[in-house]
Amino acid sequence: MLLPGDISPQLGGQVRAALERYLARAGVPASAVAAAPGRVNLIGEHTDYNDGFVLPVAINRWCVAVGRVRLHDPAHARSRIYTENLDQAVEFDPSQRDVSAFEAGAWPRYLVGAVWSVLDAVPAGGAAPHSAPSITPLDIVVASTVPLGSGLASSAASTVATAALASRLLGRNLPPAALAAAARHAERTFAGVPCGIMDQDIAACAQPGQAMLIDCRDASQRPVALPSAEQVVIVIAHSGVRHALAGGQYAARRESCRRAAAAMGVPALRDATLADLASAAAKLSEHDTACARHVITENARVLEFIQALAASDLHSAGRLMLASHASLRDLYRVSCPELDTMVAAAAGTPGVFGSRLTGGGFGGCTVTLCRPNAAAELTARLRAAVGGSAAEPPFIAQAVGGVQSWAI
Repeated sequence: MLLPGDISPQLGGQVRAALERYLARAGVPASAVAAAPGRVNLIGEHTDYNDGFVLPVAINRWCVAVGRVRLHDPAHARSRIYTENLDQAVEFDPSQRDVSAFEAGAWPRYLVGAVWSVLDAVPAGGAAPHSAPSITPLDIVVASTVPLGSGLASSAASTVATAALASRLLGRNLPPAALAAAARHAERTFAGVPCGIMDQDIAACAQPGQAMLIDCRDASQRPVALPSAEQVVIVIAHSGVRHALAGGQYAARRESCRRAAAAMGVPALRDATLADLASAAAKLSEHDTACARHVITENARVLEFIQALAASDLHSAGRLMLASHASLRDLYRVSCPELDTMVAAAAGTPGVFGSRLTGGGFGGCTVTLCRPNAAAELTARLRAAVGGSAAEPPFIAQAVGGVQSWAI
């Protein structure tokens, strides 16, 4: 099988394994493959739905989707998607847009929705979408190394990868930004998740070795150079608590932010200052005030963090990460004891610059910046902090590029 010469050995091995399993399962080789990375957010949490700033990095954990157009068989004109991680399959009619057959929140709504979203997308030439949807049946297998429920954007990796594969198989040739939009449409419309723009944008559009500053108001993107691997490494560690946004807690915090912005008379918390918040405090509950204070200060921390990286001031960058975690713990209240223990263990390790929870909170992962020669001791301390409950051992993340796809 022919893969790009610049593909990393790690991703290359994952792709080859997926192609071999597809052949064993389908009895015919796949004709195309797509891969989209997970992400870690260095700083900027719960700012996205407040028109703020985020600074994610695509990481070397991927969702790989392989498949082909189904061989002509009038008796089997339905498309099929199989996910190896859950060992489950679903069949669906690509010409219908009906999610009622799939349980709310279940994985088919994401991946089937990604195929539907590609079918509905405007082609690369800019023509209007097809008036009659294609009924070309697809056979797709999806396998991911992005841990589920980890706060590392496993759903975005899977929807972007599935959209990229469908785009290639159906000849749509959607560019990365359009693939991000299709994946986002799948999550919002078919899965019913009111997600922001960060996860799909970084999974589709990331550049190797770079973080990405995303302005969630105008969706603009700016690459941000990361320090060299000789200066600092990014360590990701799972708490052992599955990130689930704690049911209605996520929606409740969004509502707190909306109330705070309304009380201050601003379109979004992006536009507010601490002085504005102090003036409006009498109109707000203590909880709403605390949530707003987190968002206002977190937006400022993102911009200060970028300045610190540009000045190679990793100690200041680390202090901002620790301040971010404290704000998420004490003001936004989305941490948990396991995450707090891990951040404290990291902060007490020589050679560590800073650490914080990453993702929505209520479990998931921490992200830590440290000197390369401190990584071994750091990972040992993080392992000890969570005992044997972690979904996978801590790992050093590499900043990789966005979605890729190939014909085989």
